[in-house]
Amino acid sequence: AIRELIVIGEDSRVIVDDTTDFPYSDVVEIDLTRREGGCTGVLIAPNAVLTAAHCLYSSKAQTWMDVASITPGRYRDRSTTVAPFGTWKMSEMLVLDEFINGNEKNYDVGVIIVQPRYESDDNGNCLTVLPGDVAGSMGLRPAESTNLTDIHITGYPAETTNG
Repeated sequence: AIRELIVIGEDSRVIVDDTTDFPYSDVVEIDLTRREGGCTGVLIAPNAVLTAAHCLYSSKAQTWMDVASITPGRYRDRSTTVAPFGTWKMSEMLVLDEFINGNEKNYDVGVIIVQPRYESDDNGNCLTVLPGDVAGSMGLRPAESTNLTDIHITGYPAETTNG
């Protein structure tokens, strides 16, 4: 089944030209293997990605999604996908029990713990590299107000060719 994707209100989205600068460097694309497309997340620690729980767990199928890769700052240049910081694999997925038990609307939040990548430096030393080490991370803090009227949304839209 094909679902219609719409933008509510005026579509003021723009393509970001340089995803290596903060805050766009901290935005990650989460590629899933079991279905076409993926999800958006944000680095909140060197090895942790905040995303929606429905990107990690299918409450309909009652099963975990297969996360293929996590790519900070990913963008497309015409038909080429560019990963300026490289890609990482998932180590662990965390979703609230309330989401798994059917309260999807109120608890749609999850975290991916990322596996380190191992590289060699010029001297042959083994280096442990985490996505937040090279792309940065936003961290988390409590909201200063519950009146959230000025919100900036960044992500990988599914209905666009450069999403």
